[in-house]
Amino acid sequence: MIQGNMGYLYPLFSIAESLVDDEDQEHLGFGLGEIDEYSQLDVDDQGMNGMKVSTVVIHAIGAAVDHVLALSLLVKRAGMITNAGPWTLLRGAMEPAALAVWVLNGASRDVRRERALRVWRQDMEDRGKWEDDISFVVTPPAKRGATRAGEIVSHATSMKLRANQVATRLNYSDLVVHAAEIIGLNKNVIRAHWRASSGFAHGRSWTSIRLSSADSARRTRDGVEFSMSLAEAEHRKLAEATTAFLARALDDYAAAAHGPGAAPTP
Repeated sequence: MIQGNMGYLYPLFSIAESLVDDEDQEHLGFGLGEIDEYSQLDVDDQGMNGMKVSTVVIHAIGAAVDHVLALSLLVKRAGMITNAGPWTLLRGAMEPAALAVWVLNGASRDVRRERALRVWRQDMEDRGKWEDDISFVVTPPAKRGATRAGEIVSHATSMKLRANQVATRLNYSDLVVHAAEIIGLNKNVIRAHWRASSGFAHGRSWTSIRLSSADSARRTRDGVEFSMSLAEAEHRKLAEATTAFLARALDDYAAAAHGPGAAPTP
């Protein structure tokens, strides 16, 4: 561990901390505000059979903020940082923030609904796999995740949405690229940041070699053993990209939740 300063993270921390309800530290309420009637999000949510666009977006932003707060506590309160953890926590913020940007920036109401249902369908598919792993017994009228996933695709068809889009699994390397293009960032650079953070999360050696600082070295019987610590110059790049994603997700949410939508279908 090394002593942490990491002032370049403070703009990101400021965004996340501004959303924390100081009066409810136990539950960490996020101050996204209510969704106005007849706003874009309100109208997008109609007819979605409970699988709301807004729920996908709010959960994604909440997950991003949660990871940022965890990193903030590590840096500002513990005052000590590890090598891999700060990368992994930023990845945990970047991915859901990118998802929120991607969903909210669908070119039409149908596309936004398709993207939200795609997230819901994968959510149910993954839940089904978890149920299989632990031999979970579903008590009717509840249904298994795999069943729900199929129903979501059927519901998309009933809404005249593209079922093949809804049934396609999410790929987070693609998501961060799409979000980068929406924001106007270099997609290859952003994808490289995502690969680096994923490498640290998975314990890959190449990230430690390419993206860490060597503090010391000692000879061993088979070669040389290095002591590695966080390379702040490299981590800063991921932090700046994550800040851009989260800020854009919040701006887009505010516009969709409070801006004009369309009159509801009778």
